[in-house]
Amino acid sequence: MRHIAKLLRRLRILIAPRRFERELDEELSFHLEMQTRWHESQGLDRASARALAAKEFGGEVRFKEAVRDVRGLSWGTTSRGTCDSPCGPTDARPVTP
Repeated sequence: MRHIAKLLRRLRILIAPRRFERELDEELSFHLEMQTRWHESQGLDRASARALAAKEFGGEVRFKEAVRDVRGLSWGTTSRGTCDSPCGPTDARPVTP
C-alpha cells in the first residue's frame, strides 16, 4: 500500500509540478516563521531571529532538495532539471582501446 501511495504522489507531482513547488514554498515559509518566532521568544529581535532561522535551515535550495530526497523525488536532477552526474547521450564518450 505504501508503494502505491508513493507512486500516486510522484504522478501528482509530474502532472502538477507548479502546485508541488508552491506547496513546498508554503511549507518552507511556515517552518522558517515558526523557527523565527521561537528565537524571538528566546529574546532575539525579529531580524536576528529570522537570520538565525534561515541559517539553521541551511538555505532554501538545500531545504527543498532535502524534502525532495525524503519524498523520493530526486531522480538525479537538481531543481533546474539538469543531471548532477554524467548522464545522457551528450555525455557519451567513445571508448578507446
